[in-house]
Amino acid sequence: MILRTLIVNGRRTSLRMEAEVWEALEEIAGIEGRTLRDLVCLIDHDRGDASLTDSVKVYLLRRYREILRERSVATLQMLHDSQHVQFLPPPSPVQPPPPPPPAKPENVLPASKKVRLRKRKNIATEIKNALRSSRSFVELKDAMPGVSLTTLRGVLKCLVRAGEVTEQARKGRSQTYVCESPGPSIIFNETEALSPETEELSPNLARALSALPAKGRAKLIEVRHASGQSTVSATTMERLESYGLVAIDYIAIGSGLDRRVDTVQITERGLHHPQYDQEAPKAPVAG
Repeated sequence: MILRTLIVNGRRTSLRMEAEVWEALEEIAGIEGRTLRDLVCLIDHDRGDASLTDSVKVYLLRRYREILRERSVATLQMLHDSQHVQFLPPPSPVQPPPPPPPAKPENVLPASKKVRLRKRKNIATEIKNALRSSRSFVELKDAMPGVSLTTLRGVLKCLVRAGEVTEQARKGRSQTYVCESPGPSIIFNETEALSPETEELSPNLARALSALPAKGRAKLIEVRHASGQSTVSATTMERLESYGLVAIDYIAIGSGLDRRVDTVQITERGLHHPQYDQEAPKAPVAG
């Protein structure tokens, strides 16, 4: 045992330890760039209620374990690097870039879709002519007896969204409508049906579209459950319908002037939309 006296944190302290412990302490102090007294002062500052002699030995044990761990990691890394360099596989030959996909034909619509667009465009013109003076929805329906309630509501909503017709609130629940753009309607145009703006769907719309079965109609609530989105509503389906991706069936409620979405069916264009996921969960077919 070797006894040494040091000034530790302002006080005179005597330490009796084995020669090997003193040698290890001096070695660690040299590695850390400290003097022996500075290292003992650091150990004394963090020792708590333990004796200084025991704290020095515990510190040396922990420090040597850290050094051993660092050297082991460095050795493993060196072995890994040497093996990586030695057994590096030869570079693979450069593959030519794939040919670009064939350009999609522009403005190619099925004949049934073209007929539907022309019919709705004619109805839009009739609505605008009928709204040269302000009318309520009931008055507009009476002025156009040959148009179904569902079609009238859908075309009128598209005209309001396009800014060609203004919807004005009245007392109670009634609404009045007035034509703002007396010229030819800009909606339901065959060339706009496949515009780039409508090709790219938001993630929520794409998930709602992908939840529809490939064949048959599905209830709106089942589509909501299959897509995992509580925000799927009638408005969501009407937006998809305005893009020509789905067809909606409504149920009249109350007096028949109000309605709600009953079932939804994906169209041929929706089925071939690039964002329609065939593998996504599907809503069961109604009926």
